[in-house]
Amino acid sequence: LHFDWPDDAPTGAARVRLEAGDDLATWRTVRDAAPLANLRAGDTRLREGRVEFAPTAAVLRRLIEDLE
Repeated sequence: LHFDWPDDAPTGAARVRLEAGDDLATWRTVRDAAPLANLRAGDTRLREGRVEFAPTAAVLRRLIEDLE
């Protein structure tokens, strides 16, 4: 998955978990603790907007912020 932010987006960083499922009741983790970031210091920017995961057969995917 690839995420991009507009230039005027707020800065921040988080770790996320990607889950996959075939219905809305049962989910399995396909990527844990993936970093997402849109950071700025002066004119320098750091953007991490890619969540890589192994191919998996699933109808649905959801992204959850990892608060641990």
